Amino acid sequence: MLVEKELCSLLIQNPEKGLEKIMDQYMAFVYTIVYGKLSSICNKQDIEECVSDIFYEIYRARNIIDLEKGSLKSYLAVLSKRTAIDV
Repeated sequence: MLVEKELCSLLIQNPEKGLEKIMDQYMAFVYTIVYGKLSSICNKQDIEECVSDIFYEIYRARNIIDLEKGSLKSYLAVLSKRTAIDV
């Protein structure tokens, strides 16, 4: 398991590989948050699409993620909650 600084560095240097590693490490965490928010109003495909959108946003924001302001896990938690609410 890579530490968050290594994950963010890999995401910048090799975006596809970095995203793959972040997804391996945090997919269940993100899915749990989204499922908790959407399971009563959305079907499984909508939930999976929301999770995909979250990881796409991580990919897009790879150059602006600042671990000095908080951890990657907390960034993912907030992003997951906000994205699910927007759905």
